[in-house]
Amino acid sequence: MGTVAMELKNDSLANIVLHKAVSLNSKDFKALTGLGVLARQNKQYDKAAEYYNQAITINPTYGQAYGSLLIIELKRGNFQKAVELGEKAYKFDPEGLGMQGNLSIAYHFLNQFDKRDSVIKEITLKGYQYVDYLKLVFDWTITLEDF
Repeated sequence: MGTVAMELKNDSLANIVLHKAVSLNSKDFKALTGLGVLARQNKQYDKAAEYYNQAITINPTYGQAYGSLLIIELKRGNFQKAVELGEKAYKFDPEGLGMQGNLSIAYHFLNQFDKRDSVIKEITLKGYQYVDYLKLVFDWTITLEDF
């Protein structure tokens, strides 16, 4: 229900539902990740990272939490850490196209263009709809602050 509320852009309902889920089951790693997403959207990166790390502690193979931490490290400019997290996320969730797109950005900022291009090729073949948007980052038309 929390995920649905977030999809509907009803963050206050999502916050209530996700907190309730965690109060009923403190090991609900998906609810913790959802709370992290809400915190990240409000630019509360430290709080978001805490939620994601709690989720990883509960489920060390939950790729979405690693992918969410990747976004925070991109925003902080910690591109090497972003790559490490993105590669873990990919290992556990190889179908996560958005995460792979974010990983390509981290590769780009570390001048690892062969890896970036390999990821772009893969997600293009899988039908990722935001490849053109990523290319705007690569050619400096938009910055990380724009998303």
